[in-house]
Amino acid sequence: MLNPFIHRSLFKTDQVWVVPVFAASDKAWRMPIEATVVIRTYPLLMWLWVGLTMVCVGSMVITFRNGESRLVF
Repeated sequence: MLNPFIHRSLFKTDQVWVVPVFAASDKAWRMPIEATVVIRTYPLLMWLWVGLTMVCVGSMVITFRNGESRLVF
């Protein structure tokens, strides 16, 4: 398989995978060429990254906030 063509939008990510087809003989041009195409759609994948960012920002706020430290060693 070749590297996929990836289209990212706000609400979904689409991947299009194409298997390369090579002619095996000189008479292959007369025959119809069949290729396998795989299309994968990942809905709402962007929200995974939004959630990860929120977790990282929240942990930084808790760690670097002013006031009493809640860490006990």
